[in-house]
Amino acid sequence: MSSVAKAFAEHRREQIIRPRPQSVLPNPSSPLLPWLAVRHGEQPPIMLQLRFRVGSFRSFAYSDLREIYFRDAGHVELGVFGMVPRIITLAGRNLRELAEYLGSGLVYWIEESDPRTLDVPEASPWIDEIRIEELRSS
Repeated sequence: MSSVAKAFAEHRREQIIRPRPQSVLPNPSSPLLPWLAVRHGEQPPIMLQLRFRVGSFRSFAYSDLREIYFRDAGHVELGVFGMVPRIITLAGRNLRELAEYLGSGLVYWIEESDPRTLDVPEASPWIDEIRIEELRSS
């Protein structure tokens, strides 16, 4: 009987189906990120908010996010196909983690970094520009 229990323990559902990636809890000594990801145990967001340097923001439904293109560590493109198809370009540096969180629907907001910030380490993520382009059909 113990061999049967051992067989079931080795093939539990938790081991077969991987859990959704979770954001780590923020470390007070780490630099501030230009995005806010879901923390452990929180519900995933319904909308993604883009915050601009001038103080304005735009929100898009995650259900309209159809494509994420990660070219390199400083370039992420989001294909949003809602009522008007759009391409959202995030330009900066060290954005791989952001692209992975976006692919899992774990980001509440993304903001453009303030160029007046002087003491940001080169290894920390940075968003120079958020650009939204509407796709026109000919």
